[in-house]
Amino acid sequence: MYAQTYYTGDGGRNITLAVLEPAGKNFTKDELWILPLVQGALNANFNRYSAINIVDRQNLDRILAQQKESASGNYSEDNYISIGKLANARNILVGTITKTPNNQFMMEFSVSDAEAGKRVASYGPKPFASTALSNLSAVQEASADLLGQLGVKLTDAGKRSLLSAADDRQIQAETALSKGIVAQKSGTMVEAFAYYLEAVNYDPASAEIVGRLDIVNADITSSSIGKDIRNAIAWRKAWVERLTECDQFVTGYVKKTPLTTTLIYSADFKQGEIDWNKETIPISVDVCLAPSDAWPLPITGVVNAVYEGFAGTGQASAWKLDWPLKNASGGATQVMPVTEVKYNLVLDLLNDKGAVLGRQGVTFTAGWKIEFRDGKSVGVKTQTPQTVTYPSVDANKISETLTIRVASINGRIVNAAAGDSVAVRAITGDNYKLAIAGNKTGKIIDSMTSRSDGITATVSGSSGGSLLCIQSRYNPPYPVLADWERVGNFEVDSYAFTLSKKKASGEKYSVPISGGNVPVTTLISFADIWDYEVFHYQVHENSQRSIAINSNNNGKPTIFLVAIMYAIPSTRITMTPTEKVTVFDDPGGSSGFRAVVHFLVQEDKGGTKTINVNEYNGGRGRTLVVGLYLK
Repeated sequence: MYAQTYYTGDGGRNITLAVLEPAGKNFTKDELWILPLVQGALNANFNRYSAINIVDRQNLDRILAQQKESASGNYSEDNYISIGKLANARNILVGTITKTPNNQFMMEFSVSDAEAGKRVASYGPKPFASTALSNLSAVQEASADLLGQLGVKLTDAGKRSLLSAADDRQIQAETALSKGIVAQKSGTMVEAFAYYLEAVNYDPASAEIVGRLDIVNADITSSSIGKDIRNAIAWRKAWVERLTECDQFVTGYVKKTPLTTTLIYSADFKQGEIDWNKETIPISVDVCLAPSDAWPLPITGVVNAVYEGFAGTGQASAWKLDWPLKNASGGATQVMPVTEVKYNLVLDLLNDKGAVLGRQGVTFTAGWKIEFRDGKSVGVKTQTPQTVTYPSVDANKISETLTIRVASINGRIVNAAAGDSVAVRAITGDNYKLAIAGNKTGKIIDSMTSRSDGITATVSGSSGGSLLCIQSRYNPPYPVLADWERVGNFEVDSYAFTLSKKKASGEKYSVPISGGNVPVTTLISFADIWDYEVFHYQVHENSQRSIAINSNNNGKPTIFLVAIMYAIPSTRITMTPTEKVTVFDDPGGSSGFRAVVHFLVQEDKGGTKTINVNEYNGGRGRTLVVGLYLK
C-alpha cells in the first residue's frame, strides 16, 4: 500500500520476522504496559514502512504460551530456533528496556537469523526519557535504524512520516491495548476487558483490539465460570472472586482516572434591549461544563458484561448475592460511584478581533453518576447548564461572530499558551440542547392515575429525578400546585388541563384530588429532571376517529394528552404504534366513560403516531390532543 511512498525496492519482501515483547528490568508493576506498547509499535512500524512479513502478535502469544518462554522475556539461541520454526519466521527481534536510577530508560534491540544463528541487525543501548517511550518517538527512531540495517530503503517521505509525532488517538489506543494485554496475562480479566473497551473506542478498526475484546468478553459473560467444579460452594466462590475483581476495578478506575471536561456554549447569542443613551446592549449565552462522554464507558461496559454472566447462573438468590446493588461481600455497592468536579470560571466575551466585550464569573459542576437500571449499568451526567449574561456590552464593538474564552480557573489566571485552560467548544443551539439533555432514560419510578374525588394521589420520588402532575376537570381549571412550576394549561369545551412539574428527592409526594366536575389526576415520578415543550395542541372536530401526529424527540420521551368530548361507555382510545408506550388510562372514565388518556412514548425516535377513537356519542365527538416533548 505504501511501497510507492515510503520505501523503494522490494522493501524486505523476502524477510519473515517475529517481534517478541522486550524484557523489562527494574520496572514497577504499573509500568509493565510499556513493554507490549513498544512491541506493538515495532510491529506497526515494520508493517507500514516495509514489505517485511510480520508474525501476528496474537498468534505469537499462543506460540510463546505453548513454549512457556514469554514469562521472563529472556531468550536463548535454542529458543530462537524453536520459536522461529513454530512461527514460520526465520528472523527474531528481541530487546531489553532497563529503567535507570534517574528514571530514564535504556533501550536496546537485536535481530537474529534463527537458522544461521547470527545477528543481522542491532540498535543501542541508548537512553531515553520516559516520555519518549510513552509518545513512541524512541520506538520510531529505533524502527528507522533497524529497517535500514535489514536493507529497507526508506524514501524521504517515509523517513519524515516515520520520525514525525505519532497520532494522539493511535497512541491512546495502543496504550489501552497494552495495559489490557498486561492485565489479561496476569489473569485480571475484568481489568483487561475495560482496557480493551477503551482501546476499541479509539481505534474500532484494529483487528487485534477487536479480537482480544471478543475473547475476553466471551470469558466474562459466560455464566459457566467454575461450573465444571462439581462442588456448589466452589462455583459460588469462583463468582464471588469475579464480582470482587469487578468491584476492585471500578474503585481503582475512579481513583486513577481523572474526569476531563469541556466548556460548551451555544453559538446562538441572544441580545436584549438597547440602552440608547449608553449605546450598550445585554448579551446572553447558554453555557455548560460537559463531562467527558468516554469516562463512564469502562465502568458500565465491565459491569454489564460481568452481570450478564452472573445473571446467567440463575443462582444469585440461592447464593445470597445482591450484586451489583451490594458488593460481593454484602456491603455497600462499589460499582455505582459518583464523581464530580467543580470550577469557578471567569468567562470573557470576545468579538472577532479578540477584544474583550464583557467578563462574568460563573460556577460550574460536572460529573457522572453510575446507576443500575432495569438490569443495566448506565452513566447519568450531572451538569449545571447556565445562561450567562453580559449586561452592558458596547454595541459599537459587537461583531457578527462572538466567542467565549476562559480567563481564570478557581482564581488562577489562565496561561493559554502553556495549555493551562479548560477546553472550550462552540456548538449550534440545537446541538447544545441535545448535549445538555445528556442520556436521560425516561424511566418511571412511580405513577398513579385516578378520578376519585376527595382522595390523594401519592407517588415516591427519586433523588435527581422529577415529578409531572397532569390535572384535569371542567372549569374552573386546577391552579398550579403550591411549590410546583407551571408547565402549561390546555382546554376543550370548558374541560381544562393544568400541568405542573417539580424536582424530586427520595421522599413521597401527594397531590389532593378535589372539587369540580370529572376530575382526573395523573402523577408521574421520573428518574430524570425534565423540561417540557409543547409541539402539538389541537382540538380535532367532526368525530375524527384517526388522528395522525408526527413527532421526533431524538430518542427521549414524549407525552400525549387526549381528552374526548361526547364519549360513551364503549368509547376506547388507543395509540399506534404501541412499542415502548406507557398508558395512563383514567380507569373510571368521565362519568363512567374512558374519556381521558395519557400516553408516554418512552423513546420517541420519530415517525407518525396515530390516536384512534373507536366511537363517539351521536357523531358529535371532539378530541383534544396535546403533545409535549420531554427535554
